[in-house]
Amino acid sequence: MAKYSIIILMCFCAVLESQAANRYVEVTQSLQQSRRKLDFNFNFNTNISSRLCNTQLAESQDSFEKNELWARQIRDAWGKVPSGMLSGNYFDLGNFDQCIDVRHYSNEVGVIAGQHCTLMIPYDLGLSAEPRLATPSRSTDVILRVGICVPQSCSPDEVRKFTEEALVENFNLTLEASYDQDIMCSARDRNLTYVSSGVRVFAISFFAFILLLVLASTIYEIVSNIMGTKVNVALNAFSIYTNSKIILTMKPLMQKEMMFLHGIRSIAIIWIVWGHAFSIDFWMAPLMNAKGLLDQSGHPVAMIMFAGYLGVDTFLVLSSLLMSMSVFRELDQTRKINIPVLYLKRYFRITVPLAAAILFNVGIYMNLSDGPFWKPVGDKLTIFCVDGWWTNLIYLANYLRPGQLCFGHSWYLMVDMQLYFLSPLVLYPIWRWKKRIGLMIVLIFAVASSSVIYIIVMYLKHDFRTSLMSDTGSLKEVLVYTTPIGRLGSWMMGILVGYLLHLCEGRTITISSKLVSLGWSLTTLLFFTVIFVQYPLRQENYLNNPLIADALYDAFKPIVWGLVIGWIIIACYLSHGNIIKRFLCLSLWAPISKLSFCIYLMHLPVQAYFLATLRSPVYFTPTNGLYRFYGNFTMSFFLALVWALMFEYPSLKIITVLLSQRKYRQQRENHSPAAVQTQ
Repeated sequence: MAKYSIIILMCFCAVLESQAANRYVEVTQSLQQSRRKLDFNFNFNTNISSRLCNTQLAESQDSFEKNELWARQIRDAWGKVPSGMLSGNYFDLGNFDQCIDVRHYSNEVGVIAGQHCTLMIPYDLGLSAEPRLATPSRSTDVILRVGICVPQSCSPDEVRKFTEEALVENFNLTLEASYDQDIMCSARDRNLTYVSSGVRVFAISFFAFILLLVLASTIYEIVSNIMGTKVNVALNAFSIYTNSKIILTMKPLMQKEMMFLHGIRSIAIIWIVWGHAFSIDFWMAPLMNAKGLLDQSGHPVAMIMFAGYLGVDTFLVLSSLLMSMSVFRELDQTRKINIPVLYLKRYFRITVPLAAAILFNVGIYMNLSDGPFWKPVGDKLTIFCVDGWWTNLIYLANYLRPGQLCFGHSWYLMVDMQLYFLSPLVLYPIWRWKKRIGLMIVLIFAVASSSVIYIIVMYLKHDFRTSLMSDTGSLKEVLVYTTPIGRLGSWMMGILVGYLLHLCEGRTITISSKLVSLGWSLTTLLFFTVIFVQYPLRQENYLNNPLIADALYDAFKPIVWGLVIGWIIIACYLSHGNIIKRFLCLSLWAPISKLSFCIYLMHLPVQAYFLATLRSPVYFTPTNGLYRFYGNFTMSFFLALVWALMFEYPSLKIITVLLSQRKYRQQRENHSPAAVQTQ
């Protein structure tokens, strides 16, 4: 009996193997037939309205048939049919630089310069089964992106017209209707004019002036130190010497500085940059193996990368924590909140570096490089800033221009500033009745619960999902992800921690070892729960999960994560952090932490730059992704250092000096003889 069972099993395996082989042959033959149909070796119909384009195109085709080198270089720069389409590679962009470097001088038609254009061609792979092999979207309909090289005298509209005619005639294919051919064509001497030359001149002049100011301030401080004279704080505000010492020093700058916050803030910004690097690979990068990325995104370890958004929640917790402690101390001393000082100091510290980044982006960024992706990637980055820069500077862009932000990641600055401005409405009542601890904690959670209710309602109303593959992701970003109420849970947890730490100031608080152990155990459990409970929500079959599961996860996640960060802060503050506190207090975290705002501001333009300068698709592996992340983070760190030295720290010094002088004048007026007599 066992012998027959083995024979039956062997026969069954043989049948499966035969079916698999037949399926492999079917897919391979289908793809080979498709590739034979798409041999892009054809001539254009040169009946074009533009006479110069018409004659230069005809000249290049005639010269190609005569084997002239320049014409061969044009045709050789063309992309071919992408290989590896079943793995998700739909790119063959040709040789961009070889194309735009072509310059041929002709007595008959003038200078023929190369122009690289990317065509977007809808194409059906022709598979009758296994759509999972075709595309991450489970569809056999894909968009091929193929580069061609044509004379620069042909406008993008003309390129679209004659290539589409050729595709229809030769292959019965058309071009994708929804894309703008203009941003898909590039030439060597074609300037990208999104703004007037006056704006560009102003941008260059402004940054040159700031550099001179930095140089002059640095020289002034060095000379003053050599001569032993007193340094004026306002005049050395831009000094590299002083500001770099503040940024790069790894020792506490003040007594009772909570050094462990540097560790938390640094890990948060590293996590954010890593998460965005993965998101760019997932959404924007030209990949040779999109299917491989999809496979990796379903791995449990990938949940750590998906959880990069928790870094933003961490920033919100820290921001509200530090603000609340500062306001509570001011209330203890003066029994009132100096609203103008509170708002002005925050506004100028954030706005000056942001405004400089917007100006650089509008006036300089788009002329830094080129490539087949340079205009498609940079177009949105620049156009949104040209049209909506002012909405960023009043911190209402997430409402006035949802989905069209100047700097897509600047939504966090909008949300942070909006919550910062509204916080005194909550902070004063908490301070006023701070001794009623139970009631105040209930109040904080009651305010945070409004965020939970809002998120659940939005998810159930619009069928929002946690997965990146959901087709409602853009609307979720506008209605939930980038709104203050969607982030209110994290912010209120920061206020809760700030309130508790304020109660602990000046007191000796003793927590039993059992309670400490319980706190760390629950924190560890919640930490891993928040990160890994999303695993089934991130899989390809995410639609099989009940919608309420996604709603509850995203609604409670900010509060739970805020409690995790809150316990870590409280435990470290009360010296119950042990090895965690020692790790977070490592001196290497301090420079990253002090530059965290500018790193956040710079990292996405840096990632966009490297994406936009790609000449060919890349092969994704976790190792390669990590390698690109290290490069992005290192470049972002050094650019952030430059930006902090030029804008963030000088602006903070200047506003501090101005506010201190105002306070000094007020004190003098209050102690003047007239004021005393009035009293």
